[in-house]
Amino acid sequence: MYDAAGFEADDIIGTLVKRFSKEKDLSIIIASGDMDTLQLVEDKRVTVYTLRKGIDDTVFYNEEKVRERFGFGPEYIIDFKGLKGDPSDNIIGVKGVGEKTATQLITQYGKIEDLYEKIKKEKKHPPWLTERIKNLLLENEEEALFSKELATIRDDAPVKVALDDLVYAGIPVDAVREIFRKFHFPSLAARLPADANFESAHSRAAEEKNTTFLTQENWIEFEASAKKEDNLVLSKEGDRLVIASEKVLFILEKERVADITEALKKLLVEKQGTICDDAKEIFHFLSFAFPIAHDLKIASWVCDSEERTFTIDPHARSTKEGLKLLSRSLESKIKKEKLTDIYYHFELPLVPVLYLMEREGILVDTKKAIELEAEVVKEMHALEKDIWEKAGKKFDINSPKQLSQILFEDLKLPVKGIKKTSTRSTSTQISELQKLKGLHPIIDALIEYREVSKLYSTYIVALPKLVGSDRRIHTTFNQTGTATGRLSSANPNLQNIPIRTERGRMVRQLFIARRGYEFVSCDYSQIELRLAAEFSGDKKMIETFRAGEDIHTRTASEVFHVPRDKVTPNMRRGAKVINFGILYGMGARALAASLGISASEAEEYLEAYFKEFPGVAAFREKIIHDGRVSGYVSTPFGRKRYLPNLRSSFDFVRKEAERMAINAPIQGTEADLVKRAMIEIYTAFKLSEENERIKLLLQVHDELLFEIKKDCADEYIPRIKKIMEHTPKFDIPIIVDIKRGHNWENMKVLEIT
Repeated sequence: MYDAAGFEADDIIGTLVKRFSKEKDLSIIIASGDMDTLQLVEDKRVTVYTLRKGIDDTVFYNEEKVRERFGFGPEYIIDFKGLKGDPSDNIIGVKGVGEKTATQLITQYGKIEDLYEKIKKEKKHPPWLTERIKNLLLENEEEALFSKELATIRDDAPVKVALDDLVYAGIPVDAVREIFRKFHFPSLAARLPADANFESAHSRAAEEKNTTFLTQENWIEFEASAKKEDNLVLSKEGDRLVIASEKVLFILEKERVADITEALKKLLVEKQGTICDDAKEIFHFLSFAFPIAHDLKIASWVCDSEERTFTIDPHARSTKEGLKLLSRSLESKIKKEKLTDIYYHFELPLVPVLYLMEREGILVDTKKAIELEAEVVKEMHALEKDIWEKAGKKFDINSPKQLSQILFEDLKLPVKGIKKTSTRSTSTQISELQKLKGLHPIIDALIEYREVSKLYSTYIVALPKLVGSDRRIHTTFNQTGTATGRLSSANPNLQNIPIRTERGRMVRQLFIARRGYEFVSCDYSQIELRLAAEFSGDKKMIETFRAGEDIHTRTASEVFHVPRDKVTPNMRRGAKVINFGILYGMGARALAASLGISASEAEEYLEAYFKEFPGVAAFREKIIHDGRVSGYVSTPFGRKRYLPNLRSSFDFVRKEAERMAINAPIQGTEADLVKRAMIEIYTAFKLSEENERIKLLLQVHDELLFEIKKDCADEYIPRIKKIMEHTPKFDIPIIVDIKRGHNWENMKVLEIT
């Protein structure tokens, strides 16, 4: 198994092919279902073995077979992808160019670069190259070239491998026999060869390494070995924990943990610093937390937040020195990139906080969930009948094909401006249905049905299935799931429950506090806009927040040129879209779509906004400029987001990076403030499984949700608010809104001065 950070599997394959394809008397067979690998085919030396329709229908692609299948050689596969695109790989290609046209273009002109050079110069073209196709090509030249670049398999991955490493070393007989024994496969075990020569090199190496299973019986031996170590090194492999020392690998199986829990906990706490590959997972495995010196998963992500997957080479994982070497390498990079503060003061101390939150979970009112399910099913049936009546016939509302036929063939709704699917049929996605609002009563009914249906499948039906024996749901918080530093949640995703719709609020009512406790919600008020004011130094924005005025009303007044007391609710809603759109790098077209106005009107609104708030415009320009120079943008606390595409020569790629650059410092700082507050509250209140007075349950964007004993709430709430609002780095006041109540939705707002 070989991998390299920032490289995909086919890049590793491409690198190995380049490295070994010139070896004498060697042929390479690539076994892959990824047709991109056909670009690597070289005569009969490099072939691709793949499936056609099933495991019994396979094919070997050499150069001749590639020409037979596509009409051109392997060297043009990337040009073919650049023109046709590939939705499965998010390669857009040239809109309107399909397989047939792409093949004709390549057989006529060759590479994409030659194609564009010729169609720009030549006045006469083949009859099949219509004016429409030519215009499509010229309008999408950047997309075609970028798509070709995306389709190109790299051959420069930093993979260290010698040909001798790839020689088959035989079956690891003892290891396989142990697996068969564990899972009670006696007939398979009997078929294994007894000859020790079949053992693999890795099996023999494992024996030489002196692997020992950790049990109560050999605890004293382990403890003596562990106490000699400066840092213990722990890595989790499936249902086992590997504890690496200088000469011995101790393997702790899950069923043995309970036997040595107290002794191991005492040892790990005394060590005051252990290196872990993924500390939170190890905490869950052991059912307790302990001090950590390094978390390799977190460190890797801090160094490059765009990289969401984290794997360790098996050879590095199998030795203490391998993991320590990786730890030192990451530590060196963290220091070099000046990420020390973010890693040691924000991310590393957050790990035990998240572990406790996941362990605690949140109580669900299962009885109310059953009642809500029946209510929503009834509502969906009523909506179905209404939609069928408006359509004039029954059909499967959840079938995009049938719905498309009803809307665009039977009801003859306009298709202009509506996207096409990959199969070229007219899309019925919610974003496209929104464009048809007001043209037929069925559209509003369909949008409502989609909203109810999504809520039903995602939460109302799913949540009760995720409730544990303790009647609580235990979500998983992903600390390394975003590039901006925000936390995400999964299984279930409790951060995406809609709060602006009545039905979404009904779902939040299902989450309740234990008897004798109440929920306390602490929510940063308009934190992103406050940070925008802080970073931009815009005088009017700063004035507004210092005076405690409503920023959206102020914006509406300035942009729509009306006195503040004349601002209507619609104007305020529009101003809110503009305010947040600016923070997300939104342009005129996106703003027009959000507000349902023309692009020219949106342009006027943006001009008016930047005229009234010039500091924001200057801030956006400076962020993009500085990011282009340094290659990254950062927060005041030192969090970095690397954006190399700010220097891209492709306009649409660069503009996307610019939008990220504008938003990253604000979202990143918001994440920093929330994480710092969580850590300080954890320390101040000595949060633990034993502390029954206060529990931190959830973090949802700008909100922290606590479960606090009723007789402690009045004392704890002001302390929590003070910790969250304390921001010595900022001049703008940071405000936290507090609510309390029995369920997550019906909560009373508290006025705390």
